[in-house]
Amino acid sequence: MSLIARCDLFADLDTRTKAELARQLRPQFAPPGMPLIRTGEIGDAAYFIASGAVEVERGSVKVRLGSGEIFGELALIFDIRRQADVRAIAYSSVLRLSAQDFAQFLARHPDLRARIEAVARARMDENQMPMPTASPVGEIA
Repeated sequence: MSLIARCDLFADLDTRTKAELARQLRPQFAPPGMPLIRTGEIGDAAYFIASGAVEVERGSVKVRLGSGEIFGELALIFDIRRQADVRAIAYSSVLRLSAQDFAQFLARHPDLRARIEAVARARMDENQMPMPTASPVGEIA
């Protein structure tokens, strides 16, 4: 649950709601070099890094992420294709949140959707990513 608390998307959730979200996380191990996300794929999960490190590559930009950080969440929130390649650069333990589980979580907490989307849009602005044209997760077009 501490990984969720450290993520700006979920930092404002109350303890009970964080615990509910934490129950949806599934552990996954990634050895160095293992691809976790590929550009253009459909976003089927977000990942919290419990230990280890990954490298995010978007064009010529490379960013390293480590313990306590999250990746892959924007594709879930905005129902867009992956915008970067992500691979493990060390033996890594990640916690996977599936798109289906995340959509069900938001369906149970519709009041959280706007707040999470606002934080995610701010992150996209920081990353200078184009705004998605697709509907946010769970929204009926």
